[in-house]
Amino acid sequence: MSTIRDLGSKIKPFWESVKENLLLVVIIILVALFAFGLGRMSVIYGTKDELRIVYPEGQQPSP
Repeated sequence: MSTIRDLGSKIKPFWESVKENLLLVVIIILVALFAFGLGRMSVIYGTKDELRIVYPEGQQPSP
């Protein structure tokens, strides 16, 4: 049966090797989630009709 100290001594070397790459992994995950969210937004909002300006008869656009 392992004690808490034994587990701590096993985890510490593993954590030292992992924490160097932890920031990189977190950044990659955040970028992937951001890209996925942008993709979902493009589907939700879809394409819009073009904007048309209609003037009443006899009226012209001012410069």
